[in-house]
Amino acid sequence: PAPRLRKQLLVEMVHSELRTLRCSDGSGLIIPAGSASVVRAWYGYYRRPWQVREGTGAFCTERVQELTAAKGVVAVSAESLDMDPAPGRAKCLLVDVWQQVEETDLFCAGSVTVIYRSNGGLQAAMVPCDLPSLRRIIFDKRLFTDHKYTEYHRALLSVHARMNIMESNPDALIKWQGFSDASRICPCCHNDYAWMRAARSDKQRYAAMTNCRACGVVVCTDCASTRRSLPGQGILEPTRVCDRCAFSAPDGGAAMWRVTEILASSGPQEK
Repeated sequence: PAPRLRKQLLVEMVHSELRTLRCSDGSGLIIPAGSASVVRAWYGYYRRPWQVREGTGAFCTERVQELTAAKGVVAVSAESLDMDPAPGRAKCLLVDVWQQVEETDLFCAGSVTVIYRSNGGLQAAMVPCDLPSLRRIIFDKRLFTDHKYTEYHRALLSVHARMNIMESNPDALIKWQGFSDASRICPCCHNDYAWMRAARSDKQRYAAMTNCRACGVVVCTDCASTRRSLPGQGILEPTRVCDRCAFSAPDGGAAMWRVTEILASSGPQEK
């Protein structure tokens, strides 16, 4: 193809599991899978990638593996890589890495206790360290707040209270009504569950439903805005209670006679 000119044969290795990382001169390159994933590395003039000749570029695979193993990051510069194959030219570092590298599985040491929610209360169970559900992270709005040491202490107290009730009087624990078994309207306000929602899909309806922790009945979230602790259910922290349970009293309807007194005492005082 080029008579009387010096020629060079380049063979490009293509593999479906290889990925090329590129980093400009003066920057730092982090290789997530570590030095074991590095297949080859090249440093040179950015407009002549992978070309190996004087004034253009050279391979530096072993040096990149050493820097990755020692520091975890490769500083892309002639001083760090101990070579300058293209003096006076803008250079870059190219690194081919395996996308999938066999790694060592890590597990929690010792016994693992999982605290989980059941019908509004907290329960605990001993599980093996290789439990599949522990091998993934589920992002939840309580991901960080639930893992503070104070929250651990509160959760263990709730678990202990729940266990005492299950052993002494298991019939006292209420059973939750399933969302699929609930009626089309809220039993408290007698409106559709999603009446405050812009859409009227089943997803929006389920999002507007919740269980009362005191009676277990499905109500809308607006009718369960009151929060109370329920020691009789082993729930020590304030939790959702429906309006019917929130405004009920041990003496039943007799408590309604005090409503006038309560409203009168909360109004403006006459001078």
